[in-house]
Amino acid sequence: MTPDSLDSTSLAAAWREAASDLGIRIITPFTITGVTFPLHLPDFGGPAGMVCGTLDTPAEHALAAERAGYYCSRINTESYSHYQRDAFIATLDDWQYFGPPEQCPPWYASHPWRHATPSPIPTDANG
Repeated sequence: MTPDSLDSTSLAAAWREAASDLGIRIITPFTITGVTFPLHLPDFGGPAGMVCGTLDTPAEHALAAERAGYYCSRINTESYSHYQRDAFIATLDDWQYFGPPEQCPPWYASHPWRHATPSPIPTDANG
């Protein structure tokens, strides 16, 4: 096994544990447009779901997935190869739920992360 395949194996194992604990659907591995990704979350990220690769996944593979209608994230295997409930829930909240409303997990809070950007407009009245 190569280091990347070892990373993909531990990533898939952690997400299988998350699927069992959190009541989410995953497909691992997942092949689309001739490229195999370690993980597909059909109900998160967008209407077609989220595919996840590692940081070593070539950008052109991610673009091919996006062109096919999937949201794609290249995730850090150090952070996502060991299941940590709160961290996985926060990530899934950020990616947002797109599955059937009646199957929405009870822990889902719909709180995507907000990425602050400096405002170019002064906010004080004297500005």
